[in-house]
Amino acid sequence: MYKKLVGILVVTLLITAALPAVGTMNIVNEKAEYPTQISGVEWTKTYGEDEYDVFYDVDVTTDGGYIVCGNHEENGNYYPYVLKVDSEGTQEWNWTIREFEFNGTICYIFDNWASAIMQASDGGYVLCVYIVFEYEGQDVLLGGLVKFDESGNLLWFGYIGEEWVWWCVPTEVIEPDGEDFYVVSGEGAYSSDPTNDYSAVLAKVDLSGVMIDYELYNYGDYIDEGYALCEADGGYLLTGTARSSPSYGDYWMIKTDSDLEMTDNKTYGTTYNEESFNNDCFQTSDGGFIMGGQGYKSPYGYNPWIVRTDSDLNMIWNRSYGDIYFDTCWSMAETSDEKYVLCATMNVNGNVGDKDDTHLVKLNDTGKIEWIQINGGPDREVGISVKQTSDGGFIVAGRDGTSYSKEADAVLTKFAPFDNAQPDKPDKPSGPKKFDLGVDYTYSSSTIDSDGDQVYYRWDWNWGDETDENRYSDWLGPYNSGDTCEAAHNWTTPGEKYIRVETKDANGGESVWSDDLIVSNPRARATSNTFLQHLFERFPNLLPLFRYLLGFD
Repeated sequence: MYKKLVGILVVTLLITAALPAVGTMNIVNEKAEYPTQISGVEWTKTYGEDEYDVFYDVDVTTDGGYIVCGNHEENGNYYPYVLKVDSEGTQEWNWTIREFEFNGTICYIFDNWASAIMQASDGGYVLCVYIVFEYEGQDVLLGGLVKFDESGNLLWFGYIGEEWVWWCVPTEVIEPDGEDFYVVSGEGAYSSDPTNDYSAVLAKVDLSGVMIDYELYNYGDYIDEGYALCEADGGYLLTGTARSSPSYGDYWMIKTDSDLEMTDNKTYGTTYNEESFNNDCFQTSDGGFIMGGQGYKSPYGYNPWIVRTDSDLNMIWNRSYGDIYFDTCWSMAETSDEKYVLCATMNVNGNVGDKDDTHLVKLNDTGKIEWIQINGGPDREVGISVKQTSDGGFIVAGRDGTSYSKEADAVLTKFAPFDNAQPDKPDKPSGPKKFDLGVDYTYSSSTIDSDGDQVYYRWDWNWGDETDENRYSDWLGPYNSGDTCEAAHNWTTPGEKYIRVETKDANGGESVWSDDLIVSNPRARATSNTFLQHLFERFPNLLPLFRYLLGFD
């Protein structure tokens, strides 16, 4: 949303007075519950009116309900709104604003981004938002935090920025343990900066909405963005995107101390334009970090991409998820067993089959998939934010329909708790250990799934050679647990090859890779025999001597 604002004349004011709730109305109408697509979904409900509605974030509240935030469209203008629902998705209260008094003048909002919301330790709620309105012929952007009490009454609107100095679009907010302030991430710029030179931002805001500290972090001369943050080793971790050119972006991790001073930072990239947007990052149980977003894989497009690091921000592993179509990871959730669930949208462009299916993908600490749950079908289902619920399930906020379509409604979906045993490690592949080029050879393996689920096999015919585009087979199956999978392959290049196989069950749970079977092409032996043949032809008396020395006579 906020990228529409490039070119707007930005005016920011540091105002700590309460924002009058002028123009608040009951604009969110709960719509009928419709049948879910899979048995793992307990309920799905839509909210909105006749134009575009979307949820961007959700949090689980202490009373067992949920608090969500998003955008609501009326007559082509976009307004922020907050919705409180009970454990079944029934609306309890909501808030929005269309106009307010600014420097003694009633101003009308026409654009916004309500990006994140959380329940505070005092039971109230804190919203990240920016709004855009016209004032004295100029378009004004104001970003900051909005505080509500438990009943939805507005307490204050605290702005982040300094008059004619710098501005900020906030993206996420946390309340550090034991502290009397909030920490906000986002992107911003000094008013004197070029329009394409943004910085990542961290700011502290006290409990009455007054900004008390801030830092801007710049990687290069282009748009750098901060999205997610978490506490880290007494300070904070900020993740986002660093750009070395207008069209090239890498994942970016920034580590700070408690005073927001940068202590370390690293970038992570593969080929082209990795993006980390509106996502989550977490500190892992071993002191490292995990972050996610989307990464570009030529020539297919974007896929969810997860990066895992140690405590010094050195990459331990990275992995992309998805297929050859446009897939993206909008957010992540940390689970009660210290693992992670991705909230991904697959087939965003709708190239084939169903469009915009929401996938919840649970990962273990090595990046292997434990299970996948899907909410999809013929209609679009876009999951944007996910949190684990108190019963071990998950709540997902997002939308249906096409982005910015007037038919799109905001959506909440409750997923039931789910557990899945991954298949056992497959048997080491068996088959010929020598191969001739261009000849098909058959290999076999088997595995057991303790849940009795059917399984699929994927073969890696040339492990370790990242240049071999034909090293992986398609997923083959399904096979019954314990049955043998046979697969054929031929190689076109000589040398040693390492064959291994992995499996997944019907719920997407992946096994570890099997042990390797090493095979080789007999070219070296054939060359040696040809040499000996020529040698004995030239010196025939050597053959009896060789036979004697080798014990054949």
